[in-house]
Amino acid sequence: MKVLFLDFDGVLNGSDYLTHLEYDGPLGVAVELDPKAVVKLNTIVGSTGADIVISSTWRLLHPLDELEQILVARKFVYPEKILGVTPCHSDRGRGGEIQAWLHDHSWDEYAVVDDDVSDMGVLDQSRIVKTVFMDGGMKDEHMDRIIEILGVP
Repeated sequence: MKVLFLDFDGVLNGSDYLTHLEYDGPLGVAVELDPKAVVKLNTIVGSTGADIVISSTWRLLHPLDELEQILVARKFVYPEKILGVTPCHSDRGRGGEIQAWLHDHSWDEYAVVDDDVSDMGVLDQSRIVKTVFMDGGMKDEHMDRIIEILGVP
């Protein structure tokens, strides 16, 4: 199993996108996700066959089924590939939470995409792709690197 640990803020959105955001319409909080970044996520999952584990702090505010609905509202086409969320261990940081998930599950390859990697020291650094919130979140080069890490079947 290939797994992508997915952050939302700073990956599926960025400062430029959020600055010009208008909250009108039926999308609710889903509007906070940049549809261009979701297209990149679709490409990653379609190319690699990876499953997704949500490591974003959004998992603390929304149940899993709502997170799936939020992604689908932004045209994520692989909701069946969302396995779940990382456990919440505030004393371990996000890297520790990802490590705990990896410890408890079976996997072959994994990648992490996040804009804050300050607490990821416990993980294999070659599997982490760092995006930049102030630079717009996930770019083509981040998408390409994630596909390279996870591999194409």
